[in-house]
Amino acid sequence: MKTKLDKYFRISQRGSTIGTELIGGATTFATMAYILAYMTGAMSAVPGIDLTGVLLCTALITAISCIAMGLVANAPIALAPVLVIPNLVAGMVASGEATYGQAFGTVAISGIVFLLISVFKLRDLFARSLPKNIKIGIGGAVGLLPAAHAEMPAFAAADVPDGPIMVDYCSEAVAARDPGNPSGRTSTSVELDDAWFAGDSRRYHHGIATNCAVLSAVCNAESHFYSGSGDRIPYAEQALSALGFSQVRTDSYELRSAVLDQLAALVSGSHDVAAYTFANRRLDTARHGDASAGDAAAGGSSSGGPEAGSAAETLVFVGIRGSYGAEWVSNFNLPDAASPDADHRGFKTAEQEVAQALERYLDEIGADPARTRILITGHSRGGAIANLLAADLVDRADGPQALAAADAVYAYTFAAPCPTKSAERGDSAYAGIFNIVNPSDLVPQLPLPAWGYGRYGTTVELPGYASTRFASSLALMQQAYQANTGLLDSYSPDALERLDSFDAQAAQSLPNYCVRIPEDWDGAGKSLGALKFWRATGATVVAIRRSGQEIVSPGPDTALRCGDLLIFVGDLEARKGVVRFFSSNP
Repeated sequence: MKTKLDKYFRISQRGSTIGTELIGGATTFATMAYILAYMTGAMSAVPGIDLTGVLLCTALITAISCIAMGLVANAPIALAPVLVIPNLVAGMVASGEATYGQAFGTVAISGIVFLLISVFKLRDLFARSLPKNIKIGIGGAVGLLPAAHAEMPAFAAADVPDGPIMVDYCSEAVAARDPGNPSGRTSTSVELDDAWFAGDSRRYHHGIATNCAVLSAVCNAESHFYSGSGDRIPYAEQALSALGFSQVRTDSYELRSAVLDQLAALVSGSHDVAAYTFANRRLDTARHGDASAGDAAAGGSSSGGPEAGSAAETLVFVGIRGSYGAEWVSNFNLPDAASPDADHRGFKTAEQEVAQALERYLDEIGADPARTRILITGHSRGGAIANLLAADLVDRADGPQALAAADAVYAYTFAAPCPTKSAERGDSAYAGIFNIVNPSDLVPQLPLPAWGYGRYGTTVELPGYASTRFASSLALMQQAYQANTGLLDSYSPDALERLDSFDAQAAQSLPNYCVRIPEDWDGAGKSLGALKFWRATGATVVAIRRSGQEIVSPGPDTALRCGDLLIFVGDLEARKGVVRFFSSNP
């Protein structure tokens, strides 16, 4: 028997032994076994799929192919189904673009094409024409694909719910007050009625606003999944899929959520970025009957939008994560006084990335700008980026690069800093951008309006402590807080009064400024301590931008160089002191 095996497979002739081949076969099996889990995992996104059948078919096809390769071709090559097949089938069927028969028919046609390529020896021609580095890279790419797939949660879109549903997310308020719940996991009722998007986006809609507040928190919580720690729950995929959205994309969180990723971004200076979520669903206002009446009843506009009974549109959701890790440094990336840029540099750089990614996503799903409505939301830094993105989409709405009509861009931001100095930010064209802020919160007051900064669109203020509406609204706010967090609001009038007082003083005495050190300054090379910078100017340096890199919170031993951009905090007198300091020769 041993001699027959050696003779048939030419084992000795090829310089091997039966023992070596047995070890090689076992190693190959262990290497390829992941295909069973990968196939079933990828196909699980298809509703109603028989995963036992998927597992059995994958095992049989792989076994038959490998046995045939050995017995017929007498070649030590293992074969298995192509890794992209489950993604192709799951994507086509789950999204409703094709039936099972059509999806697997596409797979059958591709198999026939590959067979013809092999029969006519075109495969060898293609293989020989590939550069060596690509051949080497393909092996690594095949290995990385299942690893990447394991990090990308997949959910099949549910039918659009007829009413509110509960979604999970993480709340810092809950985490701070519940030691047994360190991630702050909680749940809140949300709803996105199709009829709300039947009207013109340029009229405030409280239903959209309140639900976007929750969804912005959901997008923040998505970082827990990608950070490699905590509960690792894909909050955005779960929530949006339950709301009827499909093709949920959160891959931008990858490599931007773990602690090591943030440290790398801090060292490399690549922190002017953002993590964002895209999703889409069919928007059929006609299924709710009279869309205009439903919209008006909810507090929205009764004008504009598609007429009831018209063809379905596409609603695209864009949620942008707030400040996270090293991205905090981006908040200090302001243009210097001589820059012609109207927008906050750190926010704008991140917005441009999101805008380009959104273009690719809309092209991928085949969205028609004339039949597309875009809902944008974000909290804190994410709100500032969302504000710039919405303005960008409005600006291009009438041109060849339009992604949607101007009145089809719905933007609701929360606690967003001021991202622009554009003189046109209050124009009626941006009326569909609503920025909800708490007047007792310092973040939305930065960068300061005194420097010329503001937000595109309309600012909607909650009742502040000094407002005459505060007392009458307090009970309702406390009820909402308890419903969202499960905790009682620990309201303290004295604390709010101190917070208001602090904000007012900070706004006047802690502005931050930028100044570039002149190229001919004689003090170059000396440290902040040696220069007695704070004593001479009254200003505190919070960051130094040098050759595209940021030095955050520089110490007294940090040396200054000509051309450095200093970002410092202080009052108006401190600013004048800094100007005098660099005009002299220390």
